[in-house]
Amino acid sequence: MFEKMFIQNPIKTARKNLKMTQKQFAEEINEFLDKNLTAKDICRWEKAEHKPSNEILIAIAQISNQDPAKLINNVTTHYNQIQDLIKRSKNANIKF
Repeated sequence: MFEKMFIQNPIKTARKNLKMTQKQFAEEINEFLDKNLTAKDICRWEKAEHKPSNEILIAIAQISNQDPAKLINNVTTHYNQIQDLIKRSKNANIKF
């Protein structure tokens, strides 16, 4: 029923490739964009509870030396897949 293949979380992959903690990653983005993000924000993105803005995704792409369009596409795909799985599991009355 839920055999769909999922891509790895691109935000977590970018952070891990940079060998940063969630806190360090948030601080790096904050310096880049003059934001006030926390490790909790990074955690929410990595769990696909929230999707960061394109402005933040472009910053992540630049920090991690990735193509911004590809990162935005991958994050959007990942987020939509997770949200679809959550919706389908609720409809099927499956609890995680």
